[in-house]
Amino acid sequence: MDKLIATLSGFTEKVMVLKASEDMLLRWAKPYGDVYVLESLWKGLGLEAILSRIDSEKRNEFPLERAIFCMVYHRFSDPGSKLSLSEKLREEYLIEGSESLDLHHLYRALDDLRRRFGIKRAVFVCDRGMVSEANLRLMDEAGYDYITGLRMASHPARKALSRQGRYHRIEREGKPELWVKEAVVDGERYIICYNPDEAERGEMETNPKALIRNRG
Repeated sequence: MDKLIATLSGFTEKVMVLKASEDMLLRWAKPYGDVYVLESLWKGLGLEAILSRIDSEKRNEFPLERAIFCMVYHRFSDPGSKLSLSEKLREEYLIEGSESLDLHHLYRALDDLRRRFGIKRAVFVCDRGMVSEANLRLMDEAGYDYITGLRMASHPARKALSRQGRYHRIEREGKPELWVKEAVVDGERYIICYNPDEAERGEMETNPKALIRNRG
């Protein structure tokens, strides 16, 4: 292992191999591997250059590109709120250039993006384990559109499944075909999905259909 580590360390300037001694004391350690991978992809896609150029045009007092990178990294590594991200930047994450970022900078970065790219519509996409009827009502009241999975036992799901309609077959390369149909209940659109291959094997016997609820 010592030979392998010494060999691999010659391919990067980011790693230093030290020989531990008994009097060495580890005071803190933060993961960096996933940050390094995302940084490489970020730069390779040109996102760093694009956002840095926008930042220079606006002359923000905080690093816009770093704020957006941190939010993207947070979404990949441990999705959570902007508040949780600001806490992790202080305590857990090791992201170069993020030292000066505060919570309000993250929100302002989302606003600098909305205006720069003329974003007028946001659509929430989530699975059925992440939402409740109360949350959907809040999104309705706020005027947001959403696409979400729906629990089969819920009242809206039962109403949608009871609607008559013809299934349309969708061929999928390398996968069994899928049957889908639409149903509109109380002004909301539902997509009902049925996989006959799984049903034949008995895998969908107790839950034969997937249901997607869509607003907007």
